[in-house]
Amino acid sequence: MALWDYDENDLLEDTTSGNYISKSGCYDMQIESAELINSTESKAQAIVLILSNDTEKARVSLWFRGKNGETVDFVKRLLNHVCFLAKTKASDLEIKTMTEDNKRRVVIPKLANKSIGAFIKVKVNDQGNYDHILEGVYEPKSKKTAKEIKENSSDCFKYKQMYKKYNGATEEKQVNSKVEQSDFMDDEFPF
Repeated sequence: MALWDYDENDLLEDTTSGNYISKSGCYDMQIESAELINSTESKAQAIVLILSNDTEKARVSLWFRGKNGETVDFVKRLLNHVCFLAKTKASDLEIKTMTEDNKRRVVIPKLANKSIGAFIKVKVNDQGNYDHILEGVYEPKSKKTAKEIKENSSDCFKYKQMYKKYNGATEEKQVNSKVEQSDFMDDEFPF
């Protein structure tokens, strides 16, 4: 008896799934995809973001509803920051159900292909795989967080703090106090 079914077509598929981020750090990324998932055992819900740049990627699960279906405030706040930086509102996000290879996925197309900076904490789980934890987000060009943008801050304080926390694990260039002009203008936002 075989442990699994052999399929000759599997040999035509690539088994590498990209180079996953292995060190905690500050990363300029793009949202490759956003998917809504529901727990099969409780009322918990999450948005799963696949973040990528030219060389690496990360998969982050943002459980915005707990097992009882209650909103998790910190995660809701983080998702609002993601939406702000993606120049959209949570109320404007539409979900779309897709079926691919007999697998049903619920995606959020409006978040795909949006640039975002991510403070990512990396842990190695019991199986030896990387778990990526999204600790915060920022606008990649100016390195400012949503709060710093809204408050018209002249500096990217949080980025510098997180960069120092991660000991410069990523970002080969030094963080300097010169901040590039942000692409964000208040009149671009619907809120």
